[in-house]
Amino acid sequence: MKIEIIKEKISWYKHLFTFSSAIDFACIGWLVGNYLNAEKTVLILNMVTIVCFTLGMLYSGYKVHKHIKIMEKINA
Repeated sequence: MKIEIIKEKISWYKHLFTFSSAIDFACIGWLVGNYLNAEKTVLILNMVTIVCFTLGMLYSGYKVHKHIKIMEKINA
């Protein structure tokens, strides 16, 4: 029972990682394409968005790794 719950949590964190990486790469692509033409405020907001979604990717990766370690302990 506990393993099924952990698998479900891993699945949700994988979705969070996918969502965060898609938004992150889109923002990076926009920044590369528009850094010469965009206003300074928009560039700063874009960089803040990139940092936030990168942290979201790191967080979800950390949580997945943590749950995998818990599953290994349960199966051992």
